[in-house]
Amino acid sequence: MNDRSFSHSLSTLLYDPGAPMLTTADLKMKLKFSILIVDDQPDNLRTLSAILRDERYTVRQAISGQVALDAVQVSLPDLILLDIRMPEMDGYEVCSILKANPETCHIPVIFLSALNDVNDKVKAFTAGAVDYITKPFQAEEVLIRIGHQLTIQQQQQQLRNQNQRLQEAGEILQFQAEQERVMGTIIQRIRESLDKKNVFDTTVSAIQHLLRADRVLIYQLFPNGTGKVVAESVLSGFPSILGMVFPEEVFPSAYYELYEHGRICIINDVHNGYADITPCLVEFIDQWAVQAKLVVPILLNGVLWGLLIIHQCGSPRAWLSSEVSLLSQLAGQIAIAIQQAELYQEIQSFNLNLEQEVSARTAELRQALSFQAMLKRISDKVRDSLDSQQILQSVVEELAIALDATACDAALHSPDHRTSTISYQYVQPGVEATQGQQTQIQDASELYAQLHQGHSFAFCQLESGSIRKHSAILVCPIVDGQSESDMMGDLWVFKPAAASYSEMEMHLVEQVANQCAIALRQAQLYEAVQTQLQEQQRLNQLKDDFLSTISHELRTPIASIRMIARLLMSITHQGESFVQKMVSPEAQNNKAAQYLKVLQDEAERELTLIEDLLSLQHIEAGVYALDPTPISLQDWLPHMIETFEIRAQEQQQTLKLTIAPNFPGLEVDLPSLSRIVTELLNNACKYTPPGEAIFVRAFAQADQFFLQIENMGTEIAPEELLRIFDKFYRIPNNDPWKHGGTGLGLALVKKLVEHMGGTITAKSSDNTMQFVVQCPISSKGLYQQF
Repeated sequence: MNDRSFSHSLSTLLYDPGAPMLTTADLKMKLKFSILIVDDQPDNLRTLSAILRDERYTVRQAISGQVALDAVQVSLPDLILLDIRMPEMDGYEVCSILKANPETCHIPVIFLSALNDVNDKVKAFTAGAVDYITKPFQAEEVLIRIGHQLTIQQQQQQLRNQNQRLQEAGEILQFQAEQERVMGTIIQRIRESLDKKNVFDTTVSAIQHLLRADRVLIYQLFPNGTGKVVAESVLSGFPSILGMVFPEEVFPSAYYELYEHGRICIINDVHNGYADITPCLVEFIDQWAVQAKLVVPILLNGVLWGLLIIHQCGSPRAWLSSEVSLLSQLAGQIAIAIQQAELYQEIQSFNLNLEQEVSARTAELRQALSFQAMLKRISDKVRDSLDSQQILQSVVEELAIALDATACDAALHSPDHRTSTISYQYVQPGVEATQGQQTQIQDASELYAQLHQGHSFAFCQLESGSIRKHSAILVCPIVDGQSESDMMGDLWVFKPAAASYSEMEMHLVEQVANQCAIALRQAQLYEAVQTQLQEQQRLNQLKDDFLSTISHELRTPIASIRMIARLLMSITHQGESFVQKMVSPEAQNNKAAQYLKVLQDEAERELTLIEDLLSLQHIEAGVYALDPTPISLQDWLPHMIETFEIRAQEQQQTLKLTIAPNFPGLEVDLPSLSRIVTELLNNACKYTPPGEAIFVRAFAQADQFFLQIENMGTEIAPEELLRIFDKFYRIPNNDPWKHGGTGLGLALVKKLVEHMGGTITAKSSDNTMQFVVQCPISSKGLYQQF
């Protein structure tokens, strides 16, 4: 049995869900399976071939991996016996290639191997094998394993066939669902829309997409027998006939009665000799490449209105009954849409009064939207700006333009509420300006009494006086609260005397007045805040002055304390009196000597603190003096770290110095550089555990030099590292040796580095801490600017 007949037989068998599962014996009796044996040893090929042929299997042989791959391309076997150990291309590689090919990945592969190692078996299964047979071959084992895999393959094929049938059924259901969805969409659009063109275009486009037609059109018939294509959806590459008018010969009167009675014209091939289509009509429609067509009438109250037509232009087409049914339903819905549209046109002629009302309402809404937009602009200005003068001037301009007023004023009251001054004003051309005019509130007590109560009102002024005559006036208080003392001013709007103010306009002016009150209050608060800031700056200056003064005042006495302590220590070491006894070997723990040492240490600490405070204050004040001096780092730095080398040895630490070859000469402020190196090395010595190392490296790149100080055995958390240069900041719970310090050392180092035109960075990871200082090699010009 060849491959095609086998596949056909297997598909036929699997198509019946009730068919019994085949055993290995059944497979050998009913089917001849093709098995490909791949082995570079002829003896193995002969042995396996004999075993399989005795069981009526079709056997093919390949002596190498490449020959096997070529054989599979010619004809797919049902199973492959594949030797693992072959020259050039082993079984693993052959199996991987087969499994990577979609056409051969389903073929079961059984490996042949004399190896019985677990790793080899795992590698075989990883490559895609389904089983393995060890050498030497046992006929019964070979047949059982092959039969078992063929049974599994047969079952998998059955599952694939079932999945294919399910997929096809799903596609059919999906198409039906899509058809129903499109149908529902078209029907919904038809029912909702009163625009025939919109309905027509939606319908023809949806039908073309759903049925994959080349052209879909709606053809309207006129009483004189002519017709016109009023809607069309056509694929690119085929001619369009949208808008074309056809003579009455195209649709003879005899067809009217047929289509009015519901006739549907189905033509699968216009060139196949249909009785309903004459040769001249075939010749006529050939110019639009029509090969097949489906025509359904559109009936309006039993009268033929037009036709819904589908053209297939690329080739003939056999129209399905479901497609005919769909088109018939849509033709009925199109008729409903036409009726709705025509009814709508009739109603439109009787709704002139309604249109006028709608127009008036629309104008009112537009005005409301315009007012709302203006109010938003004012609110945005109030929110974004603290300039009350600019805001109030914008308010009077916006309000006058929005209300079509001749003038708009914003008057502010004096603190004692005795006078009202027109501070901001906008007037139309030709209208007298009164900005700066002042009114005594008691002279218009009745008017201001209402304003003080929070009421806005409109009135008409016909007589001359302090207020513009011949005007319709709307006045509104600007109030920041509810009491009389909270009134900050008033807002005035002027129109011609014959004009009036609507409720919407009065409400708008009240809202604008509220925004004015907010702007004035914000300006007052901003002024108060500015005053507070100035006072805070003054206090900060006083604080800086205090720190500077107190530092100078403390420096002298503490220096004296240090001098006395040194003197006492000198006497202690040199005298022959009782002082000598205090420092004798027998009295090393004498408390007096200890106190002297503490006195000296604390004096040094206080002096360091004061020096740090002074340096920081001078740097921040911009008065820290820099004196760039040429130095050779190769000579200066080794001498600089000598004391730290001794200290490191005492603390069982290792201090290593590396200076890059050809390091250039520097021109820097030597005291600042000394303080930077001293502070960083002091920290490194303090926090490096015994047995660990400290590295000092110096190198240059371009016009910059770098000092890198790294100590091992300690690490700082990232969140603490961010604050390591802050003044008086100490890392909590991270000082196992409890070393003291001022808390200003690293802060001062950072300020000094930046003052020298450089940068300093700190990194900590893998139980190391590293500081990197980067400064200009020569920054004489930079120093001159300080």
